[in-house]
Amino acid sequence: MKIIHFSPFLKSAGLGRYAADLACALQESGTQNLVLSPPSELVSRMQEIGVQHARCSPPNIITAIRGKSKLKTLIRTSEPDLIQVYSREAAWIAGLSCRSFKNPPRIVGVLTGYPRKGLANVGFNYCHCFTAVSKHLRNVLSAHSELYRKQKQPFIIPYGVNEHQCYPGYSPSHNWLEQWHRTHAPREKAFTLCIPGSISPLQGLEDLAPLMQQLLKNGVPAHAYIAGDVRHATPGYVDHLRNIFAQMQIENRISWVGARTDMRDLMAVCDATLSLAHGPATHNHAILEALALGRAVAGYNHGAVGELLTTFLPEGKIPPSDPCTMADVLTQWHTYPPALPESIPYPYRLSDTARSYCELYKYILEHE
Repeated sequence: MKIIHFSPFLKSAGLGRYAADLACALQESGTQNLVLSPPSELVSRMQEIGVQHARCSPPNIITAIRGKSKLKTLIRTSEPDLIQVYSREAAWIAGLSCRSFKNPPRIVGVLTGYPRKGLANVGFNYCHCFTAVSKHLRNVLSAHSELYRKQKQPFIIPYGVNEHQCYPGYSPSHNWLEQWHRTHAPREKAFTLCIPGSISPLQGLEDLAPLMQQLLKNGVPAHAYIAGDVRHATPGYVDHLRNIFAQMQIENRISWVGARTDMRDLMAVCDATLSLAHGPATHNHAILEALALGRAVAGYNHGAVGELLTTFLPEGKIPPSDPCTMADVLTQWHTYPPALPESIPYPYRLSDTARSYCELYKYILEHE
């Protein structure tokens, strides 16, 4: 079986690396994979495992025409069984590319974000089936999207973590720990909190102020690390947050550590990881990685974060926009750390993701 993964927005973080991780996992299970994507630091890792890579540009009106020509050539030369698309733009290009073939490959659409209205979803009409990264996303698609009501319900296949890299008991290297304590560790022994993700109003970072105040009031010497790229933050938002933290006199207990390539290590050394997002997310890979590492996570109980906590740590589910309740839970954990699963439960390992896709591919090829 051969799969072409078409990902016009391949990145090194979050859902952007989904295609690369899945292609590597499938390759290791015996499936041939070719990834069509823009250049990325992920390419060398894929090629080391045997995944082929073909270069394309991020899609726009001009590059879409080139992308169609490139994909048609790949279909002729590699004769794939399926094309897996990771965006509506990729679905549209793949659909147009396959029209000229007598026996075209099947197209599988991977849905990771909320649906758009109007003509934005037209490309997904070419897909033979869809997968959704969470139950929450599948429910949203079923309830609010006319496109997906007309077609088959999406299959739920979570984007699992690489169990060889994230697992309970993992510890950073001695050199990393030395560097961390030298540059970022608080001066006094503290209950450390990690807040990963983009820096935007959607992430609810304002709630960190009452949360920290309540923790200090409860006698917990908390210190928070905001791990996100300040350079790409919503304009004025960082200054807004700094002002709030200064007014509440907690700015010395908050560190801005920037975008990290070592998030696994950071979450492994912190006492807890938080999700403060005010809106339900379709997926949160950083939170899943923290839970897979056996670390405590507290998050607002909605969307995919609520799903993950239901499986891994139900006591970490906090009513949305209630930082004081979160602080009370964290206060308990400061004295009595919560128990987490000793192994990553199904279906949240990357090997589970690859196995589910293999079963889906076989079903499509036999029944469609």
